[in-house]
Amino acid sequence: MYLKKNSFSDTRISIRGNEITVLQQLNIPIPKKKNAGSPCPACGGNDRFSWTVKAGSFVYNCRNCSSGDAFALITEIFGSPQKAQQAIDGGEFQLPTLPTVITPIVETIDIKSIEDKCSKFITDNCGEDLSQSNYMRRKGINNALTLTLSTDTNISGASFKKGDAVIGLACFHPQSNDLFNSGLQIISESGEKRFMKGSHVSGSYADCNDEGKFVEPIENLVFIAEGYADGIQIARGLEHEGFQPLVQCAFSSGNIVNVAQNVRRKGLIPIVMADNDKAGKVGASKSGAMYFTPPGSGQDWDDFIRAGGCLWTALADARGAE
Repeated sequence: MYLKKNSFSDTRISIRGNEITVLQQLNIPIPKKKNAGSPCPACGGNDRFSWTVKAGSFVYNCRNCSSGDAFALITEIFGSPQKAQQAIDGGEFQLPTLPTVITPIVETIDIKSIEDKCSKFITDNCGEDLSQSNYMRRKGINNALTLTLSTDTNISGASFKKGDAVIGLACFHPQSNDLFNSGLQIISESGEKRFMKGSHVSGSYADCNDEGKFVEPIENLVFIAEGYADGIQIARGLEHEGFQPLVQCAFSSGNIVNVAQNVRRKGLIPIVMADNDKAGKVGASKSGAMYFTPPGSGQDWDDFIRAGGCLWTALADARGAE
C-alpha cells in the first residue's frame, strides 16, 4: 500500500494563472515561447528544457532532471518544497502592481466545435438508450450503464464493435470556468481505448457514480481514479451507510494532475486513487494530493475489487501505516 500526503497544495493554488510572473520575480529564466528547447534553469542542461500550458496551468519538462508544475520547478532550484514555499511566501515573490509585459497563460479551446463533433458522433454511431457495454459485461461489473455503439466502426486504426462503451468527457474551461462536453472515449470489449478525433483530453474527466445518482461532494472530497472501470468500482466500493463519494476518472495517469487542479479550482479536495505502477505513482505524486494505490504491484483498483478486496479496509490499512 502506498500513501503520500503533500501540504503545499495551497501554495500551488495561490500562484495558479500567475506562474510566469512568479518565475520572473524569482529570477528564474524560461524561454518566451512554449515548447521551445532551452537551457534548464534547474540543472543547466543545454536545449533540454521546455514548457507549455495544460488545463490553464504552466507545466515544464527537462529531459535531464525533472518535470512538473511551476512549484515543482521552483522546488528543484531552491532545493526543497519548504524553501520554495518560503521564497514565494516570504516576500521574494510579489505580483507586479504596474503594467508588465508578461507572456499570458492562454489555452484556446473551440467548445462549439468539440460539442458539435460529440453530438454528430453520438447521432451517427450510438443508440438512444444507455445500456450495459461489452467491456463492463466482460469485467462482470453489472448495471454500469453507458452509451454504446449501435454499429461497428473504426477509430484511429482500432476496430470497435456494436455494444462497445462510449464514455463522455467533461472539462472546465481554463479561463471562463464553464463546464463543457469535451469529447468521447470508446472502449472495446477487450479494453482497447480510443478518443474521438477532436476530443480535448487535458483536464477532462468522467463522472463515475451510477447513472441517475446526483452526488454532492462529502466533506469537499473528490476521488480521482485513472480509468473508468476503476472509478465505477471505487464509487460502489466506498458506498457505506449513507456515504456516497463523488468519483471522477482522469482517463490516464498523466491527466491526474490536470483533473486534480480543476477539482481545487472548485474549492474541493482531490483524493487520488492511482494504479500501483510507476506511471500511476508519478502522476499521483505530481498532483500534490493525498493518494492511495492498491496493495498488489501492477494492480489497479478494479483488479483489487474484483479479486475480493475491500476498499475501506485498504484505506484504513494505508492510514494506519502513515
